[in-house]
Amino acid sequence: MKGYLDRNKGIFWVLLFGVVWGLVEGSLGWFVHLFHLRVFTPLLVITGIGCMSLAVVKTNSSLSALKVGLIAALLKSMNVLLLTYEPLSWVFSPVVHILLESVAVTFIFYLLREVDFRKKGIHDIH
Repeated sequence: MKGYLDRNKGIFWVLLFGVVWGLVEGSLGWFVHLFHLRVFTPLLVITGIGCMSLAVVKTNSSLSALKVGLIAALLKSMNVLLLTYEPLSWVFSPVVHILLESVAVTFIFYLLREVDFRKKGIHDIH
């Protein structure tokens, strides 16, 4: 029974942080593209890295970062349903960025959490 509760707790954290990042990307990101406010783009990246980091810490799994990114990308892609006359590249370019960012962060967390750098040198990793 304990394993079942732990798994559901992990799903909860992944969904929570994925939805938070997706809503921030979907709302603030929409205004960034609409009004060409590129100064807020680093805020979106920091929000994504923060949500993925918190999910990894709460679930103790490096793959949680990728799952959070998939949920955020799915929510961001819902901007297509808004009846605005924005180009599709304004929606799908950030979706691809979210997916690539989550893959990169997942890889970094995998290296930091799974590979023991004290026993191996950085050049011995295959």
